[in-house]
Amino acid sequence: KQMVRTILGVIAGYIVFSITLFVLLSILYMILGTSGSFRAGNYDLTMAWLLASVVIFFIGGAIAAAVCAMISKSAKAGLYMGGTIFVIGILVAIFQIAVDPGIVPREVGELALMDAMNRAHGPLWSHFVNPIAAFTGALVGGGMLKNS
Repeated sequence: KQMVRTILGVIAGYIVFSITLFVLLSILYMILGTSGSFRAGNYDLTMAWLLASVVIFFIGGAIAAAVCAMISKSAKAGLYMGGTIFVIGILVAIFQIAVDPGIVPREVGELALMDAMNRAHGPLWSHFVNPIAAFTGALVGGGMLKNS
């Protein structure tokens, strides 16, 4: 029974993680706009975007682990949630690096949210820092419920 609750907690937590990232990154894009999100003339992400995304991944991981802990009622929920987010994040990073088109020129002007998501190009390190930030957030989020 505990294993089923833990699995359901991780699934629910990952869904919440995905929704949280989508919402917060969309808000970030609305705040920064095209010119604040991308370097001039291409789809390379700005340092403002990259740093804010690390914070957002940390927050997403913390919220996901809190949800996982509530459902699973397990002291190790943060570790399970963080491990899941980290492994999926590294697999996504490997895929993104494999299909990376490199620096692609960009027309001047605003870019729709979905186009921005599909064309964004981050430096190699950013693909690995975000899963680490989410894992760390999950450890914090999973422990918060235990201590309250």
